[in-house]
Amino acid sequence: MKISKHYIDFFFLVFLGGMLTLAFYYHFSRSIEMPVNTYFGVVAWAISFIAFFLVNNRTFLFIITLLALFTFNVINFSVATATISLGSNEHPIIEPLALLMLLIYVPLKRKSINELFKASPDDDKAKQETEIDFYYKKFNDDSTEDLDNLMKHFADYPPAAQIALTKIKSERAENGIRTRGLQFGKLMLYQLSYFRLYLRSNIKKFQSIIQ
Repeated sequence: MKISKHYIDFFFLVFLGGMLTLAFYYHFSRSIEMPVNTYFGVVAWAISFIAFFLVNNRTFLFIITLLALFTFNVINFSVATATISLGSNEHPIIEPLALLMLLIYVPLKRKSINELFKASPDDDKAKQETEIDFYYKKFNDDSTEDLDNLMKHFADYPPAAQIALTKIKSERAENGIRTRGLQFGKLMLYQLSYFRLYLRSNIKKFQSIIQ
């Protein structure tokens, strides 16, 4: 069953929000002191929650940042934490729950993360048009003979070069047909003019014979 990516974001935000709610409950009901980085967690969570409604296609960036900061205890979402320390126990390094959530969340959002680093269709189209224009200008000054030689290795060229070569060949073929059509038209006009003069001359001779 496919789960919407927005539902995944919402679930993680609600889960972190629930942790904050529980932290404030213990703080006020049992007078448990709340660390400063938990207040930082409240601010960071509020920003991420607002981002969910304003820029929900990029909410995953905020949540990954939240979980990464939570993992290294820069921010916190609880009053009591179980941490993994590297070296001194006085300076906890990693929050296991946050690390677990991060390891679950990132694979679930893999597609969105990949799309972030992928060029948009408009960017791809603009890049392709630039490449086609480059090859068009490069090959368009070549003679017909040189162009025919290039076409022999057509398959070896990149797609943009192939499109440019095809366009140049098509344009030259159209220009050739147009030129031959003009030449044929001029020849027909010349023949018609000659025939008219010939006809006029013979008519005059015929009239002179009759008279």
